[in-house]
Amino acid sequence: MEVSLLGITRFAQVQLFLTNQIMKAYISGVVRVSGVKLPYCLAAAGIVAFLASALTARAQTFSFLGIADSEGAFTGFGGAPVINNKGEVAFAASLDSGVRGIFFGRSPISDTIVDDTGPYDGFAFPAINNEGGVAFRAFVDSSEEHFLGGSGIFTGDDPETDAVAVHYVPNNPPDPWGSFGGPAINDEGTVVFPAITAFGGFGIYTGNDPATDTVADTLAASPFRNLSGPAINNKGTIVFFGELRAGGGGIFSGDDLPDDTIVTTAGPYSAFGAPAINDKDTVAFIANRDIGGRGIFTGPDSVSDAIATTDGEFSTFLNLSFNNNDAVAFGADLDSGDFGIYTGTAGQLRRVIGKGDALFESTVVTANLSAENLNDNGEIAFFYTLADGRSGVAVARPGSLDRQLEAGDDYDGVRLTSAVGADTSAVLRYGEAGVDRTVAMSFTSGGSFSIGCSLPVGDVLQLSGTGDDIFVLEMNYSEEDLVAAGDPGEVRLTIQWLDPADGMWKNAVFGNDPTGGQSFFGLSFDEYFSGSGVIALGAYGNDPDTNTVWAVLNHNSLFVIAIVPEPGVLSLTAFGGLICWFVRRGSRKRR
Repeated sequence: MEVSLLGITRFAQVQLFLTNQIMKAYISGVVRVSGVKLPYCLAAAGIVAFLASALTARAQTFSFLGIADSEGAFTGFGGAPVINNKGEVAFAASLDSGVRGIFFGRSPISDTIVDDTGPYDGFAFPAINNEGGVAFRAFVDSSEEHFLGGSGIFTGDDPETDAVAVHYVPNNPPDPWGSFGGPAINDEGTVVFPAITAFGGFGIYTGNDPATDTVADTLAASPFRNLSGPAINNKGTIVFFGELRAGGGGIFSGDDLPDDTIVTTAGPYSAFGAPAINDKDTVAFIANRDIGGRGIFTGPDSVSDAIATTDGEFSTFLNLSFNNNDAVAFGADLDSGDFGIYTGTAGQLRRVIGKGDALFESTVVTANLSAENLNDNGEIAFFYTLADGRSGVAVARPGSLDRQLEAGDDYDGVRLTSAVGADTSAVLRYGEAGVDRTVAMSFTSGGSFSIGCSLPVGDVLQLSGTGDDIFVLEMNYSEEDLVAAGDPGEVRLTIQWLDPADGMWKNAVFGNDPTGGQSFFGLSFDEYFSGSGVIALGAYGNDPDTNTVWAVLNHNSLFVIAIVPEPGVLSLTAFGGLICWFVRRGSRKRR
């Protein structure tokens, strides 16, 4: 149906009229449209629900995504999973067929990093970086030439070319290694791992040559008598726990003491667990205090640097993870006998899941974490067992996100999935922060209003904090979201923006400065970028094959996926059907 400019003006007038009437309806309880009384609950319920949900959008809830479970192709899982900023998960597991391996990806898992149908016999301790690189410890099949049952740290399926460090059995050719612990890997691909050497002693290493790749060891000239738990950040800073020959111990970044000392038992702490480090070089660790009790801390002051302690409900802390927003995730036993997974910052800790909580139509019996289970988007990967006997790997996804970026940091990968109803997600692509930014994202339900005469596809994103930086907003929807919206034509889907100046929904590129842009319908952002090699402000498009809609923007607001309006401007109609009826009725009278 064609809509004239006069019709659009009339549309806006109707919107303003009804908005005023709804405000009055709080008193009278009815809305009068062209002489007809309509109950307030029918005409205004949509906008009231939408505004109310927007006010509570920052409330932190979690939704849960199943990655793999024992009802599918998997029969057992080897320890806890790890997750990167893209939401990609890696874990060790056994298949129903008896094959064991390291598996990787999003739900449903489709990629196998390695399995024992190739040159490896066993796997443990996968680590992951934000580029999708995975490091792991493995034994090599005894049938492999010159390995004969050796072991090592590897990053791929070829023990010859993908070995970080390898021990041959028998020792031919000679090598310096005895056995290996679990590795860590940063975005540059640097791998750090603990190992026992063939000539005695224990150390932390980054490569196959102890003479050049040693971070610290326990040989005679070393200040350490024991080492454990190395972690590495994207700056290449390595931290670990060490016991000192002189007595006591602490958290260190190398063997040049005291310069490489972070915190020791000479302060308020009496013992330490393995540390974690973020890209700000802030270190978090579990420690016992001299005064008694235990906690999670980020510095030498056991009071001001405390994130959580046993002074409250917690009795034990397990498996700490730490991200670039200075948030932690950890497992904890409680004084009550309960246990759970928690996340947050000091004074703002939230329970994610724990014993007796509902999960996947059953209840949780156990839930385990690893040292890399929390990413910068607040997503937490964990292993679970349920009361009905199932086990598996899942990701807890937060209901809101506050992502800290330093000037020059990429926006790429800032992501949130809705936890309020629809299976809608939003991710920022391209662009960098012009100054230090805190990017905030949350979702509200999209089912309580219509845009023009159509329902939005999925939930509404509230985005703030990017200032006037140029970035790409990409939103994803599910087939279920599409059906719930009445199956609008996918080829016409765009990201719509709520203009705060007039309360109208418009193509998101109309909010840019300067406004407008070129459409690329039928192209994903990746296809658009690979074709042009440049990012033009105001470009926008969609890809029905991948259920994605995208736009190049330099502003914030409320955003939602909806069909392209005719001729180009959408009106906010939280009581959509009423407006559509009114416009159609008026047009019939004019005819």
